[in-house]
Amino acid sequence: MANRELELNSGMRCAKYMLIVVSFMFALTAILLVMVGTTIQTIFGDFSLFIDGHFSSPPALLIAIGFILVAVATLGAYGAVKESVMLINLYGVCLFLVFILEVSAAIAAFVMQSQVRDMLMRTMNQALADYETDNNVAAAVDFMQSGVSTIMTASVLDYEILCT
Repeated sequence: MANRELELNSGMRCAKYMLIVVSFMFALTAILLVMVGTTIQTIFGDFSLFIDGHFSSPPALLIAIGFILVAVATLGAYGAVKESVMLINLYGVCLFLVFILEVSAAIAAFVMQSQVRDMLMRTMNQALADYETDNNVAAAVDFMQSGVSTIMTASVLDYEILCT
């Protein structure tokens, strides 16, 4: 009988430490999400002229999700350390909700893929048309061309607007 309790304690202890390790890895992934979102915001923030407003929110969303995931990972690790069944169950529910949100975000990104291409074509063509008349647009296009080696929306003929 005592041997059975020792085996159960060993199994529960192993599950506890596994949950702590998984929570730690989950927190690392969340920190990476924050870093990726911040990097995307920093790099592509300079190109906001060429992106519609509703397409500039994904980096901010990544950052917010990263911070939420850090909180969820902390909840899981704390629940494992304190051996609280309620906190561990809450951690499981939060993980399930995060999974559902990630799947829905992936589906939305797949569906919106063609809209992004159309939006970029439209805004780049508009920027090239306004290059001569708007100094802000000219500065943005010049900055983009200096950062990107070649910029063409459809063909070389797009630059004929600038030459006329």
